[in-house]
Amino acid sequence: YDDHLIYYQMADIYLSEKDTTSALKFVEQGRSKYPTEKDLINQELNIYMSMNRLDVLIEKLNAAVENNPDDYQLVFVRGSVYDQMSNELSKKARHSRDTIATLKKKALTEKDAAKKAKYSAAAASFQKEMDDNNAKAKSNAASAEADYKKVTELNPDHIDAYYNLGALTNNKTTEIVEKMNNIPNNLS
Repeated sequence: YDDHLIYYQMADIYLSEKDTTSALKFVEQGRSKYPTEKDLINQELNIYMSMNRLDVLIEKLNAAVENNPDDYQLVFVRGSVYDQMSNELSKKARHSRDTIATLKKKALTEKDAAKKAKYSAAAASFQKEMDDNNAKAKSNAASAEADYKKVTELNPDHIDAYYNLGALTNNKTTEIVEKMNNIPNNLS
């Protein structure tokens, strides 16, 4: 029986048994035989999404969008994944920022030179991590924005794309307000 649904249904059976490895194996077999079947593409994407494997999911979405560049739903999902990745990286950066502030305070009040150096080195390490996460977050946010704009071109009635564009813009303004709040007030 030569049909993509066999692979889809076998994967579905394995998913109901919580065996994602076997489910992915069947989806991949089906995708190799039927590379453009939307059922298999969507199932594969859903599996990776449920596993929170966003790196692999982006790869798969890029390939799917390359095969179907006018499929606004795939472009929207990819934008949403970029958006999610950006948000997670931003959270990590904020955590690093808070840790840096704590370490710098400890370094300032520490009397022991060795401990002071240790706190300063740790703060520098977290600073590098924060800068890396912020750069990646901005890159992912830019990719998400490009995808959402593409969706609005492909389907001007796709309200979720407009909503997510608004949320991205709001996040940018929040970042600007945080920078403004961190400017020292020397007027007093």
